[in-house]
Amino acid sequence: MGQKVNPIIFRNKLLTWYSLKHFDKLLHEDLQIIKYIETRCKINNLYLKDCQINRGARLCIVKLQIWSDGVSMPMVTALRLHISKFIENLTKSKLCLIINFLDGFGSSVGAKTLAELIAKRIEKKTQSPFKDVAALISEFVKSSSPLKGLKILCSGRLNGAEMAKTQIIKIGRIPLQTISAKVNYGFAKAHTKFGVIGIKVWIN
Repeated sequence: MGQKVNPIIFRNKLLTWYSLKHFDKLLHEDLQIIKYIETRCKINNLYLKDCQINRGARLCIVKLQIWSDGVSMPMVTALRLHISKFIENLTKSKLCLIINFLDGFGSSVGAKTLAELIAKRIEKKTQSPFKDVAALISEFVKSSSPLKGLKILCSGRLNGAEMAKTQIIKIGRIPLQTISAKVNYGFAKAHTKFGVIGIKVWIN
C-alpha cells in the first residue's frame, strides 16, 4: 500500500504566516504568485525549484530558488522587474524579493526540475526519447553524491505505443510511509503528437 500514499501529504511545508480574517484571500494570492513565477520561468527557459512566501503586516517576502544552466544579467533584471511588479500590484504591500540562482547538475536539481527536464527531452525527441532520458538520469545519479533513492514514473503512449503503459525506473529506497524521510516530489507533463505523457519523480 506504500505506493498509494500521496507523496506530499505528510510533507507539505507549513505556512509562515496566518490570518484569521483573510486566510482564503491570501492563500489564493500565494497560488497566483507561484503560478505567475512558474510561467515567467518557463518563458525564459528557467526552472523554479522552490518558492517561499512570508507575510508580515505590510510586507511580503518572497524567496526563490531557480535552476538554470546559464543566465545573463539582462534576463535576471527583466525577470526581477516582472515578478516584482506583479506581486506588488496583487498584494498591495511592500515587497522584498530574494532570488537565488542555482547551476550545476546534481543536488541543486530538485524533483520538479528533473521532471520538467525529462518532459522537455521527451517533447524534443521524436524517435526513442527514453534513451535520451536514461542518459539524463545516469548523469543526475553520478552528480548527486548524497542520493539515497530515486524513482521515476512515466505513463502514457510511450514511444508512440498503441496502448498507454507505465514505465518505472527505481534506484535505492523511496520510503513514502516514513514521515521523517526527506522525500522530494515533482510532477510534469510532456505534450507529444501521441498525447500527454505524465512524469512523476521522487528523490530521497
